Amino acid sequence: MLSRWFKGLDKDQVEDLKQEFVRAQRFRKRLIEILDEDLESAHFAMRNADYNSASWAYEQAGLVEKTKTLLSLKRLLERKSES
Repeated sequence: MLSRWFKGLDKDQVEDLKQEFVRAQRFRKRLIEILDEDLESAHFAMRNADYNSASWAYEQAGLVEKTKTLLSLKRLLERKSES
C-alpha cells in the first residue's frame, strides 16, 4: 500500500484501513482490470492519432494526461509498497 493512504490518520485508523484494503481485494482487482482496459484504449488512440488533424497535439496531450491519471489510480489500488 502506498503511504498516501495513511497521511493524516492515527494508528488505529491506519490499522482499520489496512484491514479494509485487504478485504476489498476482489473489488480492487476488478477496478484494476477496468483501468487496464482504459489504459489500453488510450494507448491505442495514441498509436492511431490523426496527424492531419489541426488539434492532434491537444488530443495527444489529453491522452497523456488521461494515462497518467489512470496509472496513478492503479498504483493506489495495487497492494505493492512504495520502493
